[in-house]
Amino acid sequence: MTPDGRELVERRAKAYGRSLSDFVRIVLLSDVKEPPPPVIDPATASALIYELQKIGGNVNQLAKI
Repeated sequence: MTPDGRELVERRAKAYGRSLSDFVRIVLLSDVKEPPPPVIDPATASALIYELQKIGGNVNQLAKI
């Protein structure tokens, strides 16, 4: 592998929150071209759920009007 190719693979692995070996193993040993997206931390997930609930409440109020 060329140094540029390795750098690209390392960047993609980092973007998915995976180690280089995990990323390469997933891509080479499965039918998928890329691993699943990285896992969201619980605090971020809770914040997103809260915001979606607020938006849902607003939509519900608009529907009643």
